[in-house]
Amino acid sequence: MKKKLRIAIVDESPEFLDLIMRLLGKEDYHLKPLTQHQGAYEQIKDIEPDIIICDVSLEGEAAHLTLMDMLYLDPQTRTIPLIVCAASTQNMQQISPSLSAKGIELVEKPYTVEELVDVIQKCYPD
Repeated sequence: MKKKLRIAIVDESPEFLDLIMRLLGKEDYHLKPLTQHQGAYEQIKDIEPDIIICDVSLEGEAAHLTLMDMLYLDPQTRTIPLIVCAASTQNMQQISPSLSAKGIELVEKPYTVEELVDVIQKCYPD
């Protein structure tokens, strides 16, 4: 029997969280929504997820990038696969090589559930 993946999802939009919870819930993952980027780092350390999905919006881009840096710099969280969902903005295009160098997967919006599940499976194969 395969392990049920624990996935932390960081997003400040209740609508997005509800949607992603319903869509990924069909995939039999254990999902933990985190509605604030502030405090998400500590919560992630407490719940020890297998994967982190961080939705980056234009309004909260700087705060989410700070969260990603904190996760990368901490030896306890550095090895947790991180998937960043973001629009293809000029800033995201500029930092994409840096994200890739850190092993962070970037999923450009708009994306399908199948694309997101493929990236999850790439990060955490059976």
